[in-house]
Amino acid sequence: MALENIEEKDKKDIVLDLNSFKQNFLYGNRGHHFAIGLFLNPILATNIDDDLIKSAKELFIYLNKNSQTPSSEMGNTIELPWHGKNIALPGDKIASKSVDINFWYDDVAKNVPTAIPRRLREFFEAWSDFIDSHGMLGVNVKSYPQEFKSTMYTMQYDINKGEVNSYRYVGVWPEKVGEILNAHDGQGILEYTITFRYDWDYNVNLTGKTL
Repeated sequence: MALENIEEKDKKDIVLDLNSFKQNFLYGNRGHHFAIGLFLNPILATNIDDDLIKSAKELFIYLNKNSQTPSSEMGNTIELPWHGKNIALPGDKIASKSVDINFWYDDVAKNVPTAIPRRLREFFEAWSDFIDSHGMLGVNVKSYPQEFKSTMYTMQYDINKGEVNSYRYVGVWPEKVGEILNAHDGQGILEYTITFRYDWDYNVNLTGKTL
């Protein structure tokens, strides 16, 4: 069952409190005027603790340090001679298939009233465990892709809180839950990186589709 075909009301969403989030926009189109969200696969959602999902829903926007828009390039360029000049012809399009997103391990902005910050990382670990877990007697149990792949999106905003650009990542799953560096001489806020793997992406503004 493909996530794209699931009715919106049947999706368990980790979505954003955009109204309060966008109140802090002060000027121009800047890289820090962005937000990310996640449509969680309903099968995956039934296999993760409800309290953990609730905490992740509250923490997802506030502990997100940065995001990326997808990149793409035309690979395998071929140069052909033409009347004394070389003409470059594009090869196949090479699209990104993964995106790194950084999260804080602590509530640096003190915006999260109830949820414990570490619960967001625990959510990613639970998602990863569901994909490849060990059952009884150490037997390895793998889930089917249609059970854990979800859909993620990132949006950019301008000073007027208007949407500038939206990208959707289809077939998302956490390929790597990054490490947290612990050090006695460390001074910064602890953070970690989640590497999301996905099947394809598209610019919502170009396709005419909506989130």
